[in-house]
Amino acid sequence: GGMAALAGIVFASQIGFIPNQTGTGLEMKAIAACVLGGISLLGGSGTVIGAILGAYFLTQIDSVLVLLRIPAWWNDFIAGLVLLGVLVFDGRLRCALQRNLRRQKYARFISPPTPLQTEAKTHAQQNKNKEVA
Repeated sequence: GGMAALAGIVFASQIGFIPNQTGTGLEMKAIAACVLGGISLLGGSGTVIGAILGAYFLTQIDSVLVLLRIPAWWNDFIAGLVLLGVLVFDGRLRCALQRNLRRQKYARFISPPTPLQTEAKTHAQQNKNKEVA
């Protein structure tokens, strides 16, 4: 909240007034920058440095699009595509990690018999052979 207030003060001091449409549409880019930086939408993970790197990455995309003379409305479209791509990748990565954790947790129940069980069986067969002889 304090950083937003500081940004508003700096913006107002540069322009002299702030129209009520200022900043419209920036919330999606802010969320996209945070998600790109590794902050989870569910909360609990991520760093400020990651969010800054995500914002830098989105700013670089905007700069390249301006350099290539692509219309401005493509900026939001591409930011949305990047956000969707990151969300899909993050979701698949989480599913794969959970699947691996589940496999590790239940691996002892579905593992092949240990050599001790095999040795016990051979000792029982040897004793049986001695009794027959």
